[in-house]
Amino acid sequence: MLGRRSLEVTFDTLASLSLVLNYTGNALGWAVGLPLFALAILRTSVVPRWIGWLGLFTAAVAGWLGLLSPASSTIEGITVLGFIAFFVFMLSMGIALLLRARRATA
Repeated sequence: MLGRRSLEVTFDTLASLSLVLNYTGNALGWAVGLPLFALAILRTSVVPRWIGWLGLFTAAVAGWLGLLSPASSTIEGITVLGFIAFFVFMLSMGIALLLRARRATA
């Protein structure tokens, strides 16, 4: 019986630690990293500027608003839009970079 309680406490501790690390990683990636890439796009114009604006929108919805998602399930539902926008951002960024490389070699 004592071994089972010890395992339960260990499991609960590791589960809580996992949630904290996941939340921290998401905050760094979505609320810090993505806006930095978006600002770099806007300042350098390596790819079309609308991709940079899309990145800032994604960072605002999925990143900064996402930091409040543990407080409300409604906010968590809204962040799904940012998640979808992130995939559009990544897809458009890849296509734009491939087209840029093709133009540079031609």
